Amino acid sequence: ILSPRVGLVYPPAEGKNIYASVSHGFSTPTVAETLTPEGVINTSLEPETGVNYELGFKGNFLDNRLYAEVAAYSIQVENLLVAERVAEDRYIGRNAGKTDHNGIEFLLNYNFRIASWLRAKSFVNASFNDFEFDEFVDAGNDLSGNALPAVPDNSIHAGLDLFAANGLSLFTSFQHEGKMPL
Repeated sequence: ILSPRVGLVYPPAEGKNIYASVSHGFSTPTVAETLTPEGVINTSLEPETGVNYELGFKGNFLDNRLYAEVAAYSIQVENLLVAERVAEDRYIGRNAGKTDHNGIEFLLNYNFRIASWLRAKSFVNASFNDFEFDEFVDAGNDLSGNALPAVPDNSIHAGLDLFAANGLSLFTSFQHEGKMPL
């Protein structure tokens, strides 16, 4: 499979970059996904393929104490590989049509001194997702337009790390996962 990638970067100022990319990718089925319950290889499975469009920004501010990234993306996947339950604890791999993966991600890191003997690093990264089946019919049920299972609609991770001059450190973090369909 030919998987090209094209990217552009524009630096509007020192330490700041705007970028755009279009790329193609693929994922071949694993051996476990190709086996039927009888142990025969399913040769009708196709590799999962996708095209990713991304636009983003990366940059430093405040004398390099603040670093920021933001990216918006859209991925269209064809022949999504899913596990289909065929019996108790028995699954087979199958291609599940087309899906759309749209989202926005951002990251902020801020480093600062609290006192002459204490410095801190703070961070927050988050993603906001809108992943859904574009075309998917399962056992006669049209699931097109439904959200993809097991993908949260948002995810937020934040933290504050403290570093003392005597070598002691404290790491704290917070994680939130939004609603996700099962």
